[in-house]
Amino acid sequence: MLIYVVGPSKAGKTEATKALIADPKAFGICQPTVRIDLDEVLGPGNRGMGQKAVDYCRSISLNENTVVLVDVGAGQLVSTEFRAYLRRLPAYPDAVVVVNCGEEAFRRRHGANAVNEVGRYYGKGSLEPLWIEAAESARIVDSSGQYAPTEWARTLGMAVRRAATKCSGPTPLT
Repeated sequence: MLIYVVGPSKAGKTEATKALIADPKAFGICQPTVRIDLDEVLGPGNRGMGQKAVDYCRSISLNENTVVLVDVGAGQLVSTEFRAYLRRLPAYPDAVVVVNCGEEAFRRRHGANAVNEVGRYYGKGSLEPLWIEAAESARIVDSSGQYAPTEWARTLGMAVRRAATKCSGPTPLT
């Protein structure tokens, strides 16, 4: 099962997904769990290339007993092609979990460069529907407080279990 973990840059997606896969059972996930980082797979020159990200995601082969967390970089998320791909998933919106740090934390984490980042990677426009849908169905991880990857992973684990239950029927992951 593929679960896409999305959110703005420096929200904590990477830290939360790494903490979760380090010990999935500690976070209530009993299936083998792997992590794919789209930024790493695509490389620096292709991070904003939505269609390349879509093509790669379509090529992922799945073992039905494995949970695959796809850490989606902000560059892929802001591309029209990738957002359209997510919305066309048969399991959308349940297969998408948002890690969001709030605009104040986003600005703080980006420092002086925040003025360049907010409009592109945090702007409410095209990303807002993802955030709203995730919040409405408890598939959002709030990382706006102190740096706490283990706590984020705990919330991510709960969201992944909820998403997996909805995506795969009545059998939960725990």
